[in-house]
Amino acid sequence: MEWESKLERNILLTLFLCYDVHALYTQPYRLPVFKVQGHRTYTPDVYVVRPSTQCLLEIKPHELLQRKADEYLQIARSLQAQSLRLEFATEAEIGGDHRRRNVALLQRYLGHEVAADRTSEVIQATPIDGCTVEDLMCGSGAEEYEILCLIAHRRLFLDMEVPYSRLSILVSQPRPGFGITYEATFAASRCNAALEDALLESGPVGKWPPTPQAPVRPIDMVRSGFDFVGGFPDAPARAQPRSAGGNQQAQRRRADAIGSRHAQEDVQ
Repeated sequence: MEWESKLERNILLTLFLCYDVHALYTQPYRLPVFKVQGHRTYTPDVYVVRPSTQCLLEIKPHELLQRKADEYLQIARSLQAQSLRLEFATEAEIGGDHRRRNVALLQRYLGHEVAADRTSEVIQATPIDGCTVEDLMCGSGAEEYEILCLIAHRRLFLDMEVPYSRLSILVSQPRPGFGITYEATFAASRCNAALEDALLESGPVGKWPPTPQAPVRPIDMVRSGFDFVGGFPDAPARAQPRSAGGNQQAQRRRADAIGSRHAQEDVQ
């Protein structure tokens, strides 16, 4: 998925881990909107599909959103008239340091897969009420990288608000307090809760966007030279897959592609 800023990339990585998100589309289409100056078009950053609803998500630094608050309120009102819901994501929605570090860790495993039969074995070995990573490794024979792959692909979940270690608690299904959701992270954020009230007013509203409860400091969750996220981690997994059948085929294809590229370079 394409991104145009580090904030967009970090928000996308967070969205990938929300277990109530079914699909994401970046810059999906151009929409007509009405402004005071006349008609114009608007291209949302992300189209988010959830179990029973969809929305458009605009990703902007809080400082910029505050500076252009009236403009974005007008866009939101125009889209609302078209039965389209616009929501916003800023640095505040990325979460605290623990969640950021966990997202940064898990993004490295988005491009890796665990074979279907192995996935079933590990999930069946995970107690419904959860267990530690260490216990799951001992009980299922799973490698740590396999567990992290399953978490990254939302088959298992950990508490995102505590530092990751082998003592983190895993669950085999979504449970309150484990994993992250779009609903709790973005839809119910202070920014979007205040937007609901602002849209009921007829003119500019000075209370939107609200000041974050805690100072936000953007951090670079990943250091990649690519302008897209997902599937191309810039750092290797903690251990190279040894028994994940699906990933072995991907590794062979990657090795063939690298060999072909090197051969082309030699010719040149």
